[in-house]
Amino acid sequence: MTKIEVVKGNIKTAAVNLFSRFGYEKTSVDQIAKMAQKAKASVYYHFDSKLSIYRSVMEDEFRTLRGSLEEVREKCTEGEGECLAGYLMTRMETMLNMPVYSNYMKDSIVHQATGEVIQVVKSIRKGFDEWEYRYFRNVGEKGIKEGVFTDRVYPDMFARMLINILKGLEIQFFVTEDKEAMKSTYEAMVEILIYRNPRRAVQRPPEHGPDNR
Repeated sequence: MTKIEVVKGNIKTAAVNLFSRFGYEKTSVDQIAKMAQKAKASVYYHFDSKLSIYRSVMEDEFRTLRGSLEEVREKCTEGEGECLAGYLMTRMETMLNMPVYSNYMKDSIVHQATGEVIQVVKSIRKGFDEWEYRYFRNVGEKGIKEGVFTDRVYPDMFARMLINILKGLEIQFFVTEDKEAMKSTYEAMVEILIYRNPRRAVQRPPEHGPDNR
């Protein structure tokens, strides 16, 4: 690791500490520089603004999340149901250890985050959501073939609905005080989704096309 990389890493570590405790608005570049034990000019040498620091640490958190989920996918040798269950549990556990995103979510709910921060998070989240959509759609397709899901499940809709459900649950992850109760309940919900799915196949309606009257 080069000296520049070490300095940049120290700045980002300080930023994570401050952003996770005080949020974006109440954290200043002066505070980041002081905690990193660097001159303010040194911070601006590596990052052109506080917002660029924020973007960088948020990208790091989502990069770690995606890496953890890809590892689960690569190591899973069970059926699609078990792999999805492992994925969903890892997703929650990793997100709970994303301090800057956690603070952002709380700020968004309680105080409302600023516009520029929202745009940064949206742009980062967009890439993650698109990647996750492809994964869930593939799970839906394979799950039907394996009999984990019935042919009542449409892979595209399965992926979209699951992403929306998980986004809603994220709010509970970050605002609920009783983390153990939340984690236990979430695990039970995953088990219901994966292992108690009704297997009775229902014939799909015919596709609408120019030859279907």
